[in-house]
Amino acid sequence: DNHEMQRVAILNKNKPDTELIAYNEGLTGYDQGGIFPFEIPFWVILPKRAEMINLAVPNCPSVSHVAFGAIREEPTLWQLGQAAGTAAAIASTEDDLFPLHSVEIKGLQAALVKQGNIVHWPPFAVCPDINSSNTIHSFEMDS
Repeated sequence: DNHEMQRVAILNKNKPDTELIAYNEGLTGYDQGGIFPFEIPFWVILPKRAEMINLAVPNCPSVSHVAFGAIREEPTLWQLGQAAGTAAAIASTEDDLFPLHSVEIKGLQAALVKQGNIVHWPPFAVCPDINSSNTIHSFEMDS
């Protein structure tokens, strides 16, 4: 149930000086690389720290319109919601409440895996160390 997001005019690579053609942006069919699962970083459901510190918005992630076309399906939104709720629970179990931006990602991932969620692809029983030089996972966000 993925659709083209917008139709744009681009130069025809075979006739770049003379011809424009219509390109349907956002359709990721089986023959265009759109078959592989992908990971979604936690920060996409958080507003910038300078704007708000204790709000998670799983149904309005900070992604492009094309990426939203891929993650708008209910099972993905359920997982984003579960990540938001789990992060809120972690942030409120300490003696003092702390911002969702400060939730340790490795701890959040471990809690989600323990709940039966698939956090990485391919699935791991234990999440890899995000501080290791052998991993591509990181948690960086504009402040």
